[in-house]
Amino acid sequence: MTLLGVRRALIYPRAFEPSQLGGLILALDANRIEGLADAGAVSTWADLSGQGSNATQGTAAAKPLYKVAIVNGYPVVRFDGSDDSLGLGANLGFARTDPWSVFCTLVTTTSASVQGI
Repeated sequence: MTLLGVRRALIYPRAFEPSQLGGLILALDANRIEGLADAGAVSTWADLSGQGSNATQGTAAAKPLYKVAIVNGYPVVRFDGSDDSLGLGANLGFARTDPWSVFCTLVTTTSASVQGI
């Protein structure tokens, strides 16, 4: 008598990548920033959407800082609330009059009446 062995393979889903979402224009994740130590100035924040719309800043004084282990052990990009910013270029692939959504995680450290992203 011959027994045939059947071995079941466990198939794990691939890790999620933002580029898998159809219609996504921009995806930024501080946890995916490479090459910066704690308090390093962020000159380029790579776009994970697959569209190549990296957020950039060329002026040293206006660069936000990369901070490690800030929110539940994850890194953040910290803007000083004064002059830090990252530019996204002129063309993100949609008109400013088109409807769009932004999903982000923010932690404020002040109760000032002027708030923004």
